[in-house]
Amino acid sequence: MMFHGHWLRHQVFQRHTRRRECQRRRHARNLRSRDRNIGSIGVKHQRCRSRTHSGWSKRHGQIAGSGRRTGQTVGRNRKVARIRSNDRTAKQAEIVYIDYGNSEKMPWSRLRPLSQAQFSTQSLKPQAVDAVLSLLQFPTNTDYLQDAIRFLGEATEGKELVANVDYTAPEGTLYITLYDPSVSEKLTDSINTEIITEGHAMVPRKLKAWERGFGDVLKVLREREEEAIEARRGLWEYGDLRDD
Repeated sequence: MMFHGHWLRHQVFQRHTRRRECQRRRHARNLRSRDRNIGSIGVKHQRCRSRTHSGWSKRHGQIAGSGRRTGQTVGRNRKVARIRSNDRTAKQAEIVYIDYGNSEKMPWSRLRPLSQAQFSTQSLKPQAVDAVLSLLQFPTNTDYLQDAIRFLGEATEGKELVANVDYTAPEGTLYITLYDPSVSEKLTDSINTEIITEGHAMVPRKLKAWERGFGDVLKVLREREEEAIEARRGLWEYGDLRDD
């Protein structure tokens, strides 16, 4: 099914543009409220540390407050983060800050549980969430992966893009297709398609249930993949390695 540029720009991009200012204002209000709430409990967390934190499970997805220096209270220079993974040998967690989405590894000693109702995901909705580009399988080879990262950076940096959410995983990860409204004229004119065309990723061989519903898009992506293989672009520089 073909869609013209008028539909894409005015039915999708303009809708997101109208919401952008409201989202920014809501984001600022959430951050101010978050900082006030964390500041108000920083001293209490410090006093209750020995009693409260020893049995804290530090589960994946849990909301936590992080101090920037060892022994620092959460009430100063505090950050709110979501635990992405744990290294129990090193006693540290990979955390994702819910305001801007940057991540880092943090020792457990610098984390505090934020189990109060005001810090639930219902009342304090994360402003940054994990996202994955739909229908793409990136290479595991380090060199090819770095090429893909550079290409994606060049295609997105400094641009206002539209992200269509194709699927939301149970844990909250978004699977998205990225569009540049200044050039996209149909649904297959996406950055996802460009990545396949330039040989920086391949179409997954084994599709998830939700992916199988994108038959028309998959057809175009596979055609572009064959073109990239023929031209020996990117990860296909030594030919078709899909069966290896």
